[in-house]
Amino acid sequence: MAPFIFIAIFIGGINDASFGALFPAFMINEFFSDKEIGYLFFIGLFAGVISQPFIGALADKINKRNFIILLLSMHLVWPILLNNTSIIWIAVIIYGIASVSLYTVTLAYLGERVNVAELSIATSVFIIVFESGEFFGPIIVGSSMDYFGNIGFIYSLISFTFLSLLFGLIRTVYIKNKNGI
Repeated sequence: MAPFIFIAIFIGGINDASFGALFPAFMINEFFSDKEIGYLFFIGLFAGVISQPFIGALADKINKRNFIILLLSMHLVWPILLNNTSIIWIAVIIYGIASVSLYTVTLAYLGERVNVAELSIATSVFIIVFESGEFFGPIIVGSSMDYFGNIGFIYSLISFTFLSLLFGLIRTVYIKNKNGI
């Protein structure tokens, strides 16, 4: 049906649930207070919600596949920025925008790819795949943190996102070559 959409949203589920469940543990180990962590959560999610009208308008004008690749690239950047405490606010803003927007844009892209008769089943599968990522994400990322220490949070998120991004880029090149573009 649309493998890149489902891989991207599975990784989106991993990132979302891991951020919600393990970001506080990561930040406490980096010596941030509960109050600072709460502010970071708020700022990141607020940025994600506020960006939605702009993301929606932009998604209507540009290629959604390329937009998903851009959002996955943003998911590669924000964990790296977590190591620099002076720009950590930028990292969580990037996370909020990329995270909330990835769900929105992949769902819109799915709507374009399937016909009306298949839309309800495709949406159901989409939600199941996203929730599977949310289920397995904290387990995998938490295990990575146990094995590698606090940096395992960043390693695991970057690894999964990179694989998803690589798959998307390969599929994009394959589709262009197949269509002779």
